[in-house]
Amino acid sequence: MSYAAVIGTFDGLHRGHQRLLEQLREVAEARGLQSMAVTFTEHPMAHIPPFAVPPRLCDNARRIRLLEQSVDKVVVLDFSTIKHLTAAQFMERLAALGVTVLLMGYDTRFGSDMPREAEVYRT
Repeated sequence: MSYAAVIGTFDGLHRGHQRLLEQLREVAEARGLQSMAVTFTEHPMAHIPPFAVPPRLCDNARRIRLLEQSVDKVVVLDFSTIKHLTAAQFMERLAALGVTVLLMGYDTRFGSDMPREAEVYRT
């Protein structure tokens, strides 16, 4: 099975998340793919200094139920076991799950080798 996927913490499925999931469904349908949401057992910021974890808008069980209502498949990753992966290694992990298209929010970054936001925009 091949998937178009989104990745994120989806901390409550607010309007921005809902729009991203809507776009996912459109892309998946246009390409003849199933839709997948990739999320984490806990917020990645719990593992990345300075540990500024934003409060969750809903608990994990509700968050997963809401995602399951919006996509064909939900994959929940334990961030502590993947945080060391480079961007290429993480993409290989997603490809192994059948992901052929990945949609992301404007502020999504992944991979241990990706610079932090402050470093990206440094002049």
